[in-house]
Amino acid sequence: MAPPAKTKVRRFHWKKVHDHRCGTGTFWGTHAAPLPLQDDRLLDTFSLTKAERLKEKEAKTKQRDAGVLPSKRAQNIGIVVGRLRLGVDALAEAILVMDEDILPLDTLQSLLTILPTDEEVSKINDAKAKGRKLGPADEFVDRAARIPCVQARMEAWVFALEFGELAGSIADNIQVLETACAAIRESGALRTAMYTVLSLGNALNVGTAQGNAKGFTIDNLAKLRAVSAAGGKYTLLRYLVELMHEHNQELFQLRALKKPFEAASMLSISLVASQLKEVEAGAADVHAVLAQLQGEGKGAAEGVRDEFVPQMTKRIAVCDAKVKQLTQRFNSIQKQLLALCEFFVEDQNTFDERAFFACFATFCCDLDEEIEALEGRERRRQRQEEKAEAEKAKAKAKEAAAAAPAPDASPTIRPRGYRRPDPELKRRVQDVLAQKRDQTPPPRRGVSPSSDREWS
Repeated sequence: MAPPAKTKVRRFHWKKVHDHRCGTGTFWGTHAAPLPLQDDRLLDTFSLTKAERLKEKEAKTKQRDAGVLPSKRAQNIGIVVGRLRLGVDALAEAILVMDEDILPLDTLQSLLTILPTDEEVSKINDAKAKGRKLGPADEFVDRAARIPCVQARMEAWVFALEFGELAGSIADNIQVLETACAAIRESGALRTAMYTVLSLGNALNVGTAQGNAKGFTIDNLAKLRAVSAAGGKYTLLRYLVELMHEHNQELFQLRALKKPFEAASMLSISLVASQLKEVEAGAADVHAVLAQLQGEGKGAAEGVRDEFVPQMTKRIAVCDAKVKQLTQRFNSIQKQLLALCEFFVEDQNTFDERAFFACFATFCCDLDEEIEALEGRERRRQRQEEKAEAEKAKAKAKEAAAAAPAPDASPTIRPRGYRRPDPELKRRVQDVLAQKRDQTPPPRRGVSPSSDREWS
């Protein structure tokens, strides 16, 4: 018995065997009698609830409206587009007019990940030709494909928005290298310290093949801490710092050069060059897409004004000026580094600006530590001297007190209005009191002093 048409029941999704294969000689050709099915009970037990029927209907609707694109791709497109809460036409217009209020940088970067490929556009065009219904993701692909050079223009737009940060990073890195180079060229304290190290080395190496040197390589600055006197605590670096303290404490200004040298030691000129090359390539791509849109006459699309060419032309002009300025500064810092290499007689083939600045940074750090240790020793020495002076003054005061004559007893301090008692009056009072004591008999036991009645 077949279930009524109005009753929705759960289906048994099996795999049927074709009728022509169920002939004689097969299992299904031996007709055995089945058990009674109890149709009413079966239908009541396996009938679908209202919620399940709605869910099944929605699933069929989704399956019918699934569209052309694969489900995962359509889902990714739907997530990105759904966040904007815009229709595909409004989104296309925002792209054409470059509306940064609707499409900020992070949104543009997300849209770049879902732009249609040529294969997807071809599939959508075939589906439209066959009259097939398009899903929401398919409509986005179809509308985005009709924007002239959509991917190139959006990449150019992203570059224009990121250009300020990229140019600022390049300028900061160049400034770090310029500051370190200027510190080496202009610091008189550094030059004095270097020549003092040269004199110390020649004094220690006198009579040897390493003596009478005219200069030394920068990496030898790190060896000042390794040269130590007997006992291993007193180093050549400490001796240098003590010389500075005795003769010219202005050389302690070298401590301030630690930060610029450390910052320069973490930068490579090749890194700055790659950053500048990336910016130049991005600007070239913008010029290419502008030339393509202007040459092909694709300045408008379907009646919607296209602001890309006029707006991007203004922005790229600013970018070009900034790139030119950065290129000039980069070429200048390259020349300065090469001049420093020649100035310090370093090998140009093996010259590494990071290691070069790291040697000066280490030298300044070692000087800073040794100067702090010297200042600590000076503070301890000063405290000991002050303590000794205080103890000496205390001993002198004690000796002076012992040698001085004993002072007279200080008079008793009396309160204001005090009068010394009259000895005669005091004696009279004492006599009167004594006389009264003699005249008063002691009380008898059990008798009150005020009466002769005994107490019960």
